[in-house]
Order: sequence, then structure tokens, then C-alpha cells
Amino acid sequence: MELQPLYERAQERVRMLEAQVDVLKQELKTQEERHSQMYLKMYKKGQEAAKFEHADEVLEFAHRAPKRVSVPELLQQLHRTEQELEATKDLYRSEVMSRGSTASVASSSQPDYTLPFLKDAMFYFLTERDNQQHLRAIQNILGFSDKEREAVSKSLKYRRSFLIP
Repeated sequence: MELQPLYERAQERVRMLEAQVDVLKQELKTQEERHSQMYLKMYKKGQEAAKFEHADEVLEFAHRAPKRVSVPELLQQLHRTEQELEATKDLYRSEVMSRGSTASVASSSQPDYTLPFLKDAMFYFLTERDNQQHLRAIQNILGFSDKEREAVSKSLKYRRSFLIP
């Protein structure tokens, strides 16, 4: 009878340890995948570096002995140079676009401040008797033209003539 609880605790401990082993195996697998991806990237970069070095050697050789360089090698070098140029252009375009979107992001955050101010100006315009400053603030925020400002002023004078005895 005393062995049964000990056996059950041991079984539970075995299950916990097996679960930990499974978790550790999964972590190890994830780390191995990351390492193999890293090694692959490093290998590819090494390959690129070797290609660039070879291309530089071809160019140096072409300058030293122009008649001994083959046309296919020069065409291959030209093709690589064109690809680099296109990649640089794409990078430049994306940089210009990100700067443009940064400017628009900065201007898009302005409504976050303008809207509460407009709300307050509208509230005080509607609730206060002397509300000309609030009306001007609303008109400035909304970018009213002089013509629109005059039309609003005339309309308000007309309406007030009916409301105030």
C-alpha cells in the first residue's frame, strides 16, 4: 500500500521529464534550423564575394592585357554591373518613397491634435454667447477662404437677427 503512491509520483515525474525532453528537442531543432540558415547565408555571401573578386580580377586582367580577355567574361561582368545598378536604383527609389511616406506620416499625425481642438472650438462656439474667436479658430482649422468666411458671417448675422429680440 505504501508503494502505490510512490509509484504514481514516479510515473508523474516521468511524464513531466518526458514533456521537458520533448520541449528541449523542439528547441534544439529550432536552433539547428536557425544555424543551418545562418550557415547557408554565410555560404551564399562567400560565393558572392568570390564572384566579385573574380570579376575584379577579370577587369584588372582586361586592363593589363586587353586582347587576352574573352568577350563572354566581359559580357558577364557587364550583366552583373547592370544588376548592381538596378539594385541600387531600387534601393534609392525605396528610400525616396520612405522619406515621402515619413512626411505624410508626420502630417497624418496632425489630425490627432487638430480634431480635439476642433471639437472644443465647436463646443464653445455653440455654447458661448461671445463666440467669434471660436468661429475664427474653426474657420482656420477647416481652411475657409475669405469668400466662405464672409458667407458664414452674413448667415450668422441673419440668423441672430431672428433669435435675439
